[in-house]
Amino acid sequence: MVVVVVVVTVSQTLEDFRERLSLSDDEMKPLEKAVKAIETGNSREMISLGMPPHAWSEVSFIFSKLIKSGFTK
Repeated sequence: MVVVVVVVTVSQTLEDFRERLSLSDDEMKPLEKAVKAIETGNSREMISLGMPPHAWSEVSFIFSKLIKSGFTK
């Protein structure tokens, strides 16, 4: 988990993140789904991805910061 956090902090975009961790397209799908769920305000999708229902505000806050930073483009 620590490696992922460090890679997020040094990656400019999702593609950069994927390349730094050598993730396949299939391995990136849950993260891409999570980004889309946050962008559309779909907490049910996040729950289906494993987020505890009570964590929506914290998770959406963190993802929103990443989205606003341009990381997801």
